[in-house]
Amino acid sequence: MKKIAVAAVALAAMTGSALAADIYVPPVAPPAPPPVAPAFSWAGSYAGPYAGYWFGPNVWLAGVTIGHNFVSGSLVYGVSGRLGWIATSGFDVGLDARAGVALGSTGRALLYAEAGVAFSPGPGLYIPVGAGLEFAVTNSLSLFAEAKVPLLAGGVQVTAGLNWHF
Repeated sequence: MKKIAVAAVALAAMTGSALAADIYVPPVAPPAPPPVAPAFSWAGSYAGPYAGYWFGPNVWLAGVTIGHNFVSGSLVYGVSGRLGWIATSGFDVGLDARAGVALGSTGRALLYAEAGVAFSPGPGLYIPVGAGLEFAVTNSLSLFAEAKVPLLAGGVQVTAGLNWHF
């Protein structure tokens, strides 16, 4: 009787391990990859402050700009308007067209040329023509520096600022 009990326990032990080997365990999925930041694009609207100096009349200037860019490959073109203040003559308003090229493997640097029309009570109507460099620090913030020759008014305007892209 004792032999039958030991045999039954041994048989039960072997059967349990055989069943355990046949239990289905679903595979564990690998962890999801971290989210990828969206690629940067110069396309869209932007606005921001600027400040600078107008050599010639030797005055400080500051203001805000708002504009919109369009993109075709690495070509960037658009329009911008500005409302500013010139230390000696008061307000300054202008409308510019610009065209440039996105540089580098990420396209975060923009080299551009621009021209437009502007008015200020001091010099009157003038035509700013110049070039600039803008760098996207984040997908929504860029820093720029530019130099313009205000035709019909004389001198050189040098400005720098930041733009918030939306």
